Amino acid sequence: MSNSSRKYKPRRIVVENQVYYWYYSVEDGFRIHLTVFTDSRTRQKVRCTFDIYKRIHGNPGEEGYVSRSLIATPWLARRVIEYALNHGWKPFQRLPLLSLGALDELATDEAVFLEHRDGNTIWGRDGTKVW
Repeated sequence: MSNSSRKYKPRRIVVENQVYYWYYSVEDGFRIHLTVFTDSRTRQKVRCTFDIYKRIHGNPGEEGYVSRSLIATPWLARRVIEYALNHGWKPFQRLPLLSLGALDELATDEAVFLEHRDGNTIWGRDGTKVW
């Protein structure tokens, strides 16, 4: 398995009247690395990870197997910002990267997931067929 990853361009988000930027990368198709920073890239950044896939029911290859895959969205970035601010992040100070590790618990049912049922049929969070 390779260590390939793809990094996506930074996106702007406003949380409590403060502008932040966030981007994510996907490592080997299994983990999302999400990074948040302010408009000054010399200030402290926050980085965390999420598992993309979550088994809901059954086992891979079996009939009735259901899993979900997480999508990096502004909703998820906002949750990370709020969590980081409540756990010691100093976004306007020159400090080393704050690595929060795995924050899978922030990806609640309100997060955006694609649901995989019966092989490759993929469903959106609301149960509508995506493709």
